[in-house]
Amino acid sequence: MPNHKLLVLTILLVSVLSFSQNPILCPQLSDTFKISESINIPTITENDDGTIMLISPQQYITDIFGNYIIYGFERSFPTADSEPLSQYYTIFFENKDLIVDLYNNVPSDIFEFIYDDETVPTKIPIDQNIIDNLDGKTFYLKSRCFTGAGGLTCENTEEEIPEDIIILLEFNYDSSTELLNVSSPEITPCGNSFNIDYTGKTHYQISIWNSVPGIINESYDTPYPDCHDFEGSLYRILGVTCDANLYEFMNYSYNNDELTLSKDTGLEAMEYLKFEDYSLSVPSNSLDNIQLITSVNNEQIYFKNLKDSFYQFEIFDLSGKNYINSTIYGKDKILINQLPDGLYFIRLNNYKNKRVFKFIKK
Repeated sequence: MPNHKLLVLTILLVSVLSFSQNPILCPQLSDTFKISESINIPTITENDDGTIMLISPQQYITDIFGNYIIYGFERSFPTADSEPLSQYYTIFFENKDLIVDLYNNVPSDIFEFIYDDETVPTKIPIDQNIIDNLDGKTFYLKSRCFTGAGGLTCENTEEEIPEDIIILLEFNYDSSTELLNVSSPEITPCGNSFNIDYTGKTHYQISIWNSVPGIINESYDTPYPDCHDFEGSLYRILGVTCDANLYEFMNYSYNNDELTLSKDTGLEAMEYLKFEDYSLSVPSNSLDNIQLITSVNNEQIYFKNLKDSFYQFEIFDLSGKNYINSTIYGKDKILINQLPDGLYFIRLNNYKNKRVFKFIKK
């Protein structure tokens, strides 16, 4: 039996330490409930912005759905043709207030959740020490490690992040909502971004409550071959992974300006990420020596002396009208052939620094 346990743990760690050709960031929250009577299954109307509207035979349920952002609704077990598996449905949404609203106002003979009054999602005040240590700060990822059966410890599994990969977390507490926001202040090395709100759970844990989709890069063709491993670990711990998510809360510890976030990954295994205060060790990222170059045919522009990293940029005219808002990597060229002739400005941003350049489209 111990050998079987070690084998299963080994398989788990192999899957954690590698990645498949699928997105690693899935920011939409989800939950599952049972609909015993087919007449109570809502119909789906697709909106232009990628969200959906759910229409229930009961108007008050339709009204509840209409108060929230919903991304999808589907059978949890699409190949099941017998009850009860065929009666389960999964809903994808942005804010857990939706689930609380449905649980409190829709009878269980219409929508049956797995919760009871003790386990239904609940907003809990965040421990004041967590707020004091994190609010208004930005941290950068230093390393990750795993612990578990078979002698796995952080001492023998710790892996430092490569120097050319900078992954940042920005924390901001909103006293009006009592939620702690965790976001990516700049595009990640893998080309992703996220914006997540957490409620409290215990004095050393916070639980995901709201997640606003940002940029999801489904391509694995990036300049940083190791970024997927580290970002995959980050999204598992933050609770926005595309893998099976066992727990929606993460553990927190803070000591001497070092932040550690961790999560139980099952089978007595834990995954840890270690961060340091970004303000105490800011990598050099000045934009002072950057030059804007316009191609001879006036159809492209690019930046000279940019480091190999992701940058955000926006192009606007004298009136402030925005024409392009996107990201580039290093010396990527920006097409301007569709712009009307005239004077334009381009604002370049690498989180810590911003600089505005001007150019003329002829």
